[in-house]
Parts: sequence; C-alpha cells; structure tokens
Amino acid sequence: MKIIGVGDNMVDVYLHQNKMYPGGNSVNVPVLALRAGAEKAGYIGIIGDDRAGRLLRAGLEEEGLDLSRLRVIHGSNSKNAIILDKSNDRTWAGNNRGGDCAGLQLQFTQADLDCIAGYDVLHTSVHSEIPYLLPLVHGKVLISMDFSDGYTDERIDTLCPYLDVAFFSSSGLTKEKMEAVLLRMLEAGAKLVVCTMGMDGSLVSNGRERIFQPAVKSTEPIVDTLGAGDTYTAAFLLEYWNSRDMQRAAMKGAQFALTTLRYYGAFGHGVEADSADLILNR
Repeated sequence: MKIIGVGDNMVDVYLHQNKMYPGGNSVNVPVLALRAGAEKAGYIGIIGDDRAGRLLRAGLEEEGLDLSRLRVIHGSNSKNAIILDKSNDRTWAGNNRGGDCAGLQLQFTQADLDCIAGYDVLHTSVHSEIPYLLPLVHGKVLISMDFSDGYTDERIDTLCPYLDVAFFSSSGLTKEKMEAVLLRMLEAGAKLVVCTMGMDGSLVSNGRERIFQPAVKSTEPIVDTLGAGDTYTAAFLLEYWNSRDMQRAAMKGAQFALTTLRYYGAFGHGVEADSADLILNR
C-alpha cells in the first residue's frame, strides 16, 4: 500500500518535559503506516519555517516520507501544549492558535492531484478543512478521513459521500449517540465506518455487517497514549487495503496501537521545546 496524508499538522509541546514532538493526524497516519509495513508514504500540507516547523520537516524526512509537494511559509507552525496525568494520559493545556499557518488554505494544482493519484490511499482529517479536494480525487484513490469528535451533521452529509473509510471517536458519547453517528455516516455514503473507543475497543461496520474488536492490553508500562488512535488507523488501513477484511484490519489496528504507548509523542523525534508563543489554558 502507498499512502499519502493531506492536511493538518501539529507540533506537540510537552510542558512537563520542556520537549516538543512532531504530529497531527494527517502526518501521523502515513508515518505510522510506513512503520507498519506500507510500501510508500507522503505528505502534503503547510508548515512554518520556525523551529517547530523545521522539527516537523526533519522528522518526516527521517521517517522517509515524500515531501515533494510540501508548502513551507515564513512564519510559525501550529503548536499544542500538553501535560500528562498520573496515568500518562494527555491533557490539552493550550496552543498558539495555529501560528502563522492558521487560516491558510491548501490550493491544489494539477501536479498535486497527479501526485495524490500515484498513491493507493489518501488519508486526511476533518480538521484539515479540505472538502473541496475530495470530489477531485474521488474514485482515483481510497479516501480515508478521521472525524475524531468533529462529526457534525453538516460535515457528515458533505464529506461521507466521498469516503471509503470514515473514522470517529466515541469519547464522551452515550452508546445510543455512538450508534446514531455510525448509522448516519453509513446512510450519508461512507462505505466503511470505524468507531474507536479507546480501551473499550473498536466497532467497524459496512452497513451489512459489523464487528467488534476488543482493545489489546499492554504488557509493558504505558509511557504516553498520544498517537495511539492514529497508530490503530494506520495499521487498519494497511491491512484493509491488502485484504478488505474488516476483522483482520481491526485486529491489526488494535495490536499495532500498543507500539506507540512505549515512547513519547506520536512517533518520537523530540527536541527541546519552543513554547514562547503558547497561550495556556487558565
């Protein structure tokens, strides 16, 4: 499988460590898919040329991603501030409001579309805000999107007709609401819907059948849970592309998610933090 991420990126600043790590859903998934055994991975997005942006680019280059269509602006990259609780689970502590990348919109050239068409899978997130790309590549690649907790009715109706795989998180949802979101995505046109439920496992449905995959418990100490969901997504997409087997894909996702619990950041590459422009929660 060849996979390209398009859209959001982020540098996560761990305040308790004074370190920062590259990340963002559309970045993490192709990186982690490559680690899981994908043939090739790439990324298209907008980054800054500050220390955070340079960290992000260097991390992706070291991981072996194709960055030939990357946009680099003169200014600050998007950053999140994070603290870990006693169980090493993350808490969002602030951000820099997207830095100088905030409000900038990806405009896709024919060269970009040709590049994307050279991959098997395109993965993006709802927070990348690029719905105008989907009809341009629909039918040319398998399209995957992570809604996280951003599954409004308007977004579902607009985006799901183009999606081969739609992921969303059940965090904070009742069972009834989770079922309603899953059904709504299928009815709106998503071919496959995956609901991730953290330590409660995952649900996968194509509208005709559904499977439940329990979470796999770690036998080693958990260092950091950041990126576990993206790690599941990466392995799920790799196996689903290879076999089109929902059960096998969910099992591979659950197993591979354990790997990211053993280090800090979504895929490592931590350096001393640059926290000067962070606006912390009060």
